[in-house]
Amino acid sequence: SLAFYLATNTVAWAGDAFYPGTLAGWWQAMTAGHPEFPPTLWFFRNTLLGDLLFTGLFVAVVQGAAAREIRGSARRA
Repeated sequence: SLAFYLATNTVAWAGDAFYPGTLAGWWQAMTAGHPEFPPTLWFFRNTLLGDLLFTGLFVAVVQGAAAREIRGSARRA
């Protein structure tokens, strides 16, 4: 999430004439973005939360499947 956020916002800063080509312009691209859109930090927060939720759900499903497989093999033995 962090690498994607940094890469895409840096490319937006470098390629968009809206942002000044300064460190302050880069910081604006990283935090506020364009005024007509929600702040880019919201996008990063939502991306990070989505990644964490998906990873947690994926781990829970794999753990549940592994537990069922162990129980099934114990019954057969």
